[in-house]
Amino acid sequence: IPSGQVRYIHEIGRPYTDETGKFLGAYGAVQDITLLREAEELLRTTNEELEKRVAERTTELSIANETLQERETFLRLLLEHIPLYLYWKDKNSVYLGCNTNYAKAHYKETPEEIIGKTDYDLVPNKQRTEIYHGLDQQVVQTNQPILHELQKIDSPTAAVKWIDSSKIPMHNAQGDIIGILGYFEDVTEQMTALQALVQREEVLRTVIHNAPVILFSVDKNEMFTFVDGAVLEGIHRTSAELLGTSI
Repeated sequence: IPSGQVRYIHEIGRPYTDETGKFLGAYGAVQDITLLREAEELLRTTNEELEKRVAERTTELSIANETLQERETFLRLLLEHIPLYLYWKDKNSVYLGCNTNYAKAHYKETPEEIIGKTDYDLVPNKQRTEIYHGLDQQVVQTNQPILHELQKIDSPTAAVKWIDSSKIPMHNAQGDIIGILGYFEDVTEQMTALQALVQREEVLRTVIHNAPVILFSVDKNEMFTFVDGAVLEGIHRTSAELLGTSI
């Protein structure tokens, strides 16, 4: 149009004739469809922009998913190869997962056999089960961890006799407690060695106490830091009386 504005029109026309078919003229109609064309163009560009954003988002999600899978693989690898027995439960002490070490400690081949169960399903000793459940609920209710609790496993068939056990509260993004992360370490070898050392020390202490001599040690100031032996009875003195005194 003269103003320079672009307008779109839709025009239709039809001929009309007399009864013999002789062409007499034509009739038609013209419609301004500028708004319709502008709406179609806006819809087209909007769809193109939307498709572009969807493609970009799809790529981002694909990359994020690959990263998440890589992290999950790494964490699973870590869980399966650290020398600990790991598990996690919900607030009701229902198992949500564990590593293979923990599953095998309960005579299961895979973690999947543990999921959905409780200690009541896995531990034959019901008294021990009540203790485990009570500790779980203590962590949930107080929101405080229980760390390095030494426990003895009273089972003639268990390969693990002593464990160092810890339970830690798990939280969601809002900080609400949602369950428990637990783990324990087999310290049977260390405890067996410690018990043997204690026994040897007791034997040695008995031997020294009954030896027909006085055995002693002094510091640089010649003060007794250790003194014992059967001869002390003959001079009517005790180790406690002499410790800290000078020669």
